[in-house]
Amino acid sequence: MKEETFQIFVKLFVAISALMFGIFFRDIANIITNNDAFLSFLNTAKNISKDYGPFIVGIAAFCAATGQAISSRTQNRRSVQPLITVDMELNSNNEIEANITNHGNGPAIFEEFMIEYESVRYQGADIEKPITIILSTFKVKGYFLYTYNPNGVLGPNQKKNILTVQIDEKQNPYIVMNKIDQKIRLLATYRSLLGEKFPYDTNDHDIVVK
Repeated sequence: MKEETFQIFVKLFVAISALMFGIFFRDIANIITNNDAFLSFLNTAKNISKDYGPFIVGIAAFCAATGQAISSRTQNRRSVQPLITVDMELNSNNEIEANITNHGNGPAIFEEFMIEYESVRYQGADIEKPITIILSTFKVKGYFLYTYNPNGVLGPNQKKNILTVQIDEKQNPYIVMNKIDQKIRLLATYRSLLGEKFPYDTNDHDIVVK
């Protein structure tokens, strides 16, 4: 059961409980102002207890059990939920590195991994084309590109290098990094062990340039 459905049941239980308490306090007020109402109150309370007591207890038990199940399901989901980020940095060899990191509690199982450049999306073997176009405008010695295939896995707290660029000593590396960040849009879809899917889009999650 979804959490929204559970909230509806809780609100229903609260409303019914409020109604029953309202009847109870109304009859208490009648007793205070009219002693003859005492026997009527006892009879009413007995009937309420007999007719609605099991129903209210059942609703309360159902809400408690459902809440516990939802809480357990949420904890299980969070215990294996992946969370990926992408960053670029300059390593000790004066190379540009783009890394993808899983900061979550469970492995990220990739279903899609693609690059968008000039409104065209590339994946698989073609993903290298936009990188080649961008780097051709700079003084670059070479580069290495890694892409995730379907069902590729990135474990929790694991970092994977997806691009390494060897630049010329005369080339400002941060200009290259900013160009890649501005022109390349990385799109990915990954799932958890429980099958919950998560989208990744650098338009929504900026590449961290270190």
